[in-house]
Amino acid sequence: MEFQGMEEYYFAGLSFDVLGWESIDEEAVYKTQRIAPSINKIEDFIEVLELRFEGDKLVGVTEYVEGRGYPVDDLNNGKILERPEESPIQTRKYLYEAKEGLSHLFGEKSTGFNIPEDEAKYSVNYFGNITSGLIEWLPYPEIELFCPEFLMGILYVDYNDPLKPKYLNPEVIEKVNFPDKDQEFAIKTFVKEPYIVDTKFDEFEGCFGYLGVPLWLQHFQIPRCPITGNVMKFMIEIEGSNLSYGRNLEGKYSYDPAVYFFMEPDSKIIGIVLQTT
Repeated sequence: MEFQGMEEYYFAGLSFDVLGWESIDEEAVYKTQRIAPSINKIEDFIEVLELRFEGDKLVGVTEYVEGRGYPVDDLNNGKILERPEESPIQTRKYLYEAKEGLSHLFGEKSTGFNIPEDEAKYSVNYFGNITSGLIEWLPYPEIELFCPEFLMGILYVDYNDPLKPKYLNPEVIEKVNFPDKDQEFAIKTFVKEPYIVDTKFDEFEGCFGYLGVPLWLQHFQIPRCPITGNVMKFMIEIEGSNLSYGRNLEGKYSYDPAVYFFMEPDSKIIGIVLQTT
């Protein structure tokens, strides 16, 4: 397809150098991190990358850090960047504790919902449900979310039976209960009751996570569906500041993770990413 005129693309949490990495899944990053200044103010993001194309040629790059723009002189970056394919523009929404909001998240496990358990004794954090009222492309009216306490890679979970999900690659679960490894298998629920709200957010309220555009603690880990090979769609990120992970009051260890949920609606597979600071 031949494009005419100037086109501008904006991506949250992305620097130009990252696109030069051999390991980066460029398509996945484009589809997951794309924003538009008309919807999200650039200064609302720590880092934003602007790519300008004329026809199919990259003609300009600006990196924004905390709202301030820095033009990039060297546009080669070690590789030829193609114009991003058209994809939905994402809008970041925030998760925080409030009396009113669009949707209540977190809570007790629903009757009839079974979290997978094997012979190893490890704990699972349960996050309540997310609904199709919040994410219209979900294949079910609501999906209950959970994550084993420790992961050594991306965990894929089959939700073809939404009440009886199954692990596809349980070998990535680190089957220990540190910091409470002397306990038996346990399902932990959140004690907070955050609400998903619109893009307006006061940082002093205390943010517990994001909808729409993830904020990565480390490198991008955007999963592809093991069944279809498609880039999985981002569902929700839940920050460690709200997790019920055990804390050692004597300061012998610190564990402050963020959990990212992605889904391929056609195969009904969820990909779970866990990162720590």
